[in-house]
Amino acid sequence: LPIEVNIDKVILSDLYALYEELPEGGKASGKVWFSSVSAEAAGLTNRPDSSQQKWTLAAKGKFMGASDIGVTFSIPTDTLSPVFDIRGHLGRTDMKRLNAVAVPVGKVQLDKGTIDNIVFHMRGDYSAAAIDMTLLYHDLKVGVLKDGTELHPEERRFISFVANRVVKSSNPDRKGTRASHGTFKRDPYRSPWNYMWKTIFSGAKDAVGM
Repeated sequence: LPIEVNIDKVILSDLYALYEELPEGGKASGKVWFSSVSAEAAGLTNRPDSSQQKWTLAAKGKFMGASDIGVTFSIPTDTLSPVFDIRGHLGRTDMKRLNAVAVPVGKVQLDKGTIDNIVFHMRGDYSAAAIDMTLLYHDLKVGVLKDGTELHPEERRFISFVANRVVKSSNPDRKGTRASHGTFKRDPYRSPWNYMWKTIFSGAKDAVGM
């Protein structure tokens, strides 16, 4: 903008947000939604005092209509210094609620399981991001869907049996609590929300052993 803009604080309340994505080659889109969202943005400016100056957005609400979620974004105001930082947490969640996105996008059906808590820290720039995550959960059981075809019931049971031998059913387990990590390279033709959730998904996959 040709004029200087400085906004100390913006407060929003009672928001609803829906993210929907059609996977490449897919027939149905995956969906996640957030309700009862309140948010506060601070430090918005197009004339930063330094290349390290950032603006922040703190938001909290309900994930998929049921679980408490909170996220804090720290975004550089100088586009020449594009490193961002995102921290978040998610409360107790029935994993079957995630099938709205897991089935069409990940070709995995969550048959059983409960998320007890998720805490994550993501860092990235225009090209790639990394995430550290602690995902606490129990009683995970999955079913694998074959891309583009219908499985015979016996074939699906066998593949799901093998998958459940690979995935870790709980965290913590007998060996203690596992921390997980993930990375994702940004697709420049997809939205920032795709970039964010794919990075989170990379940490979640590492947590469960996929």
